[in-house]
Amino acid sequence: MDGRVDAATPDPGIARAEQLKLMPVPVMGLSAQPLVGDAGYLNVQDNYDDHGLCDMSVSVSYTLRKAEVDRSKFLGGLEQCAVEEAVPGSVHQGKLPRWLAEYVRRTNYPQLFEAVRTTWTRDSEAGLTLAAALVDHANYVLINQFRKELGLPEESSVIPPLILTEKTVNGQAEVQIEDSRTAGAEIDTDPYIYAIGAELPSGALMTAVLPRMYLDQLELRFAARPQGSVPAV
Repeated sequence: MDGRVDAATPDPGIARAEQLKLMPVPVMGLSAQPLVGDAGYLNVQDNYDDHGLCDMSVSVSYTLRKAEVDRSKFLGGLEQCAVEEAVPGSVHQGKLPRWLAEYVRRTNYPQLFEAVRTTWTRDSEAGLTLAAALVDHANYVLINQFRKELGLPEESSVIPPLILTEKTVNGQAEVQIEDSRTAGAEIDTDPYIYAIGAELPSGALMTAVLPRMYLDQLELRFAARPQGSVPAV
C-alpha cells in the first residue's frame, strides 16, 4: 500500500483473519455485555523457528458504547450518508472503503486498546510465566495509551524503563472465565489501569488490561472470542 486509501483498498483484517487461523488455541476476549462491542481490531504477533510456529499472541480491542454519543453522526458531525465521502483534513478526499469508514465511526467511542491478550507458546516451559505475561501486557498498554499521564515523550519510538514489575503482581486473584472462577493473578496498584489474567486449560495465558476510568462500566468476565466476530457498536 502506497499510503493512499480509496474504495478499492482491501481490508487489512482479511490478512489478519488468515493469520489468526494458525493460532492453536481459542482466542479469549470479554464476555458479551451490553456496553462493549468487539472493535474488530486484532494485533497478531507470531514467531517461527526450524520446527515451525513456536509462539503466538492475539490481542483484542473493544469499543465502549456510551449513551451520550450521538450514533446518528460520524466523523465529528458528518451525516451517515457522507461517511464514505471524505475524511476531514485528510490528504485524500475520495470515498472511503467501508472497513475504514467503520473504523473511523468507532473512534467516536472510547476504545479499550488491546484489552484482552491470548499468548500461546509451543514449549510451555520456555514461555512466559503468568506474572511476566501480565506485566508485559500492562506495560505495553501504559506506554501506548498513557504516555501523557506518565510524562513520557510523545515519540512512541522512545522506549521508557519498565513502569511495572512482577513485584506489583498479586498471585492470589480469581478470574471469571465462562461459567467458572479460576485461580489467576492481578495488578491492582496502578492508578491508570487494572490488569488480570489466568493460565488456561490449554496451557496458554490470558491477560486483560483495562483503563480504571471504565471499570465501573465493564463486567470482568471472559470467554473464547467467537471466530469471525464482526464489529458492532
